[in-house]
Amino acid sequence: AMDIKSAHKFSSNHKKAISESKYCGCFYCLEIFPASEVQMFVDEGETAAACPKCMMDAVICDKDVKFDRKFLEEMNKYWF
Repeated sequence: AMDIKSAHKFSSNHKKAISESKYCGCFYCLEIFPASEVQMFVDEGETAAACPKCMMDAVICDKDVKFDRKFLEEMNKYWF
């Protein structure tokens, strides 16, 4: 399994991975949602997904990282 530090690098430059994912999770608000709900990317739409629930750019997707709510909580504690 991936650790939370390694997982963080997958929270940007991931537009293609998100398009190939089923679910995404936000390690700021801890919501898990269908990847299709991601509509906005910060930095002129190129870099990092904005969470559709809270608008923070703290999104990871299941193509890159196997995650669950507990994993998001651990990331939240570390990064926020």
